[in-house]
Amino acid sequence: MRACLNKICVFFLLLVILPEVRGNNAPNINITTAVTKIDDSSFNCELIINTAQGWKLTQAPEITLQNPKENIQLKYDSNVESLGDGQYRVNISFTGAPALLRGKLGLSIECFLCGKVCTIVSKNFSVSLTPENTTDYGFWMFVLSGFIGGLILNFMPCVLPVILMKLRMLKGASKVALFGSIAGNYATFGVLTAVLVALKISGEIVGWGLHFQNVFFLEVITIILFLLMLYSFEIITLFPSFEANVSSKGLFFGNFLSAVVSSIIAIPCTAPFLGTAAAFAIQGSLAEMVTVFFAIATGFTFPYFIALAVPEVKTFNLGRFSDIFKKIVNFGVAITFCWLFWLLTIRIEVWLVIVHLAFFIVLTLCFKKEWYKTAVAIIAAFGVLIGVVNITQNETKNDVLQQVQRAVESNQTVLFNISADWCLTCKYNKLNVLASKKVKAAIQKHNVVVIEGDLTRKNNELMHFIHEHNRVGIPFTIIYSRNAKDGIVLDEIPSAEDVVKAIERAKGPVEQNYDSIKRI
Repeated sequence: MRACLNKICVFFLLLVILPEVRGNNAPNINITTAVTKIDDSSFNCELIINTAQGWKLTQAPEITLQNPKENIQLKYDSNVESLGDGQYRVNISFTGAPALLRGKLGLSIECFLCGKVCTIVSKNFSVSLTPENTTDYGFWMFVLSGFIGGLILNFMPCVLPVILMKLRMLKGASKVALFGSIAGNYATFGVLTAVLVALKISGEIVGWGLHFQNVFFLEVITIILFLLMLYSFEIITLFPSFEANVSSKGLFFGNFLSAVVSSIIAIPCTAPFLGTAAAFAIQGSLAEMVTVFFAIATGFTFPYFIALAVPEVKTFNLGRFSDIFKKIVNFGVAITFCWLFWLLTIRIEVWLVIVHLAFFIVLTLCFKKEWYKTAVAIIAAFGVLIGVVNITQNETKNDVLQQVQRAVESNQTVLFNISADWCLTCKYNKLNVLASKKVKAAIQKHNVVVIEGDLTRKNNELMHFIHEHNRVGIPFTIIYSRNAKDGIVLDEIPSAEDVVKAIERAKGPVEQNYDSIKRI
């Protein structure tokens, strides 16, 4: 009798429960992914989870590899962001041996969903880590971005001396002179590519324009600019055997050297499209790096190609303003030398600054008296001296990233800006954007903590941080808050309005209406 009653109770219980479960049956989920390649051994992935109507994700999902491997680590953010309408976002990352992070990676996800009842839904899906599928743009779009970025680089505020030097080389230039300038630009970018490839193979952290961190590089480029400045003001002549034959060797050599110098000075600057292309190239394969850097060099050299094709470009006549134009160009070269020498002086001791000044005076006298062999010998001896003397430490470490982390953990809104003394674009951003009235007002209104990072000297920690955000150079600005724990990365050259909007977006409302889920 009791067994019969138990069966009857179970029967009625099923009658009550089954319709409820059937009404909420099969709460399927859809998964979409967007993968970003950080480098050959790490990827970030944005996971979008779409639930069926009436179902809500009530806790962080569990994500695992279908075929776990010791050499692949999977990490994901326990903070799940609700995007509304049953849509949720989770950020995950993969790190491991480059050989294993190829093709498709199989994952499993378990989501705890609640409607009228609660249930666990499991789903298998895959993430494509094939290079051509890791971004929204194809390879040739990055090549095009490199060309456009190199072209725009000619007109950036930070390359004013370069513009003046180019205008001087274009005015009345023969084909030989133009070919010298073209060869100088391509040679510089070729050497830069070779150096970056070598550093990357050796395991060094590479980035755009970081050669200005090296004191010995500053030594060489400062000496070259000093000689070009004296030559521009006609104080000295450089190797008259070359200059006398203006139809060939001298003209080619002079424009080649000027193009090399202008390219070196321009490289630390960033421009729209350039940062994206350079990041892709540095993080990509050897073939990708060479192709994209060639595109950047072509864009930067494009004015010379136009001058070859359109003779009117190089025969413009300024009339009575020709002398004024020449003085402006010479002044630009002098300003560039002073800037480079200042960068050098802040890295060396006072007695070495005095040694440099004496060296420049002696060098001027030698070239003035046409003692070229003596001048070359003095330059060589000075180079040996600088090589023997330990000028300064090239690498520096500080706790600026720890400061940012502590501020973020205490729920403060943080504007973290990384710059360097040699980065003129960074100076432009500080003076015209970050120091503007609009940005200052927003910083004060929202109690934003401003923290500065310095890459004037080598700092591997900061470069790792920049690479983690898919960038390879500076200026780099990111804003954190309690509502933007992962940070909002700004463009290389943002407007004041862009910064203000990013601060307001990061600050946001303290409480957001995410139904039953806010931040898990």
